[in-house]
Amino acid sequence: MVISTLVAIFIVFLINQSLKHTTFGEATSEMLDGEPVHKLMMSDTKGEKVFDLTDTEVIKSLLEDHSSIALEKSDGVGVELIYNLSVYTEEYDIYGIKVSQNTILIGGNYYSVNGENGFYQTVDDIYKQQN
Repeated sequence: MVISTLVAIFIVFLINQSLKHTTFGEATSEMLDGEPVHKLMMSDTKGEKVFDLTDTEVIKSLLEDHSSIALEKSDGVGVELIYNLSVYTEEYDIYGIKVSQNTILIGGNYYSVNGENGFYQTVDDIYKQQN
């Protein structure tokens, strides 16, 4: 009886942990639900610069090249996000991604980045290249 209770608790713990961990690719795929993206509108959170990305290859590489980034769900308390990305699909839906060096908000879910945040670095590079 005690062993089966401990096994059940352990299984619940593992399920709970697996629900907290994902990748950037899984989170964006879940948000987009298979809809192709045709435009990204990027800005900083201060509103100093706003521009559109419409090059499908750049958009595809931005979203796909970082698909393996390990994420863990977080509460987002005290997080200061730096860049906003409005994701426009061909079905005229608009989704949001916000990013800082250690946190990504995808849809309505905050995630802490486990390891290097290459997505942030790429967004930062693109932002700095714009006039």
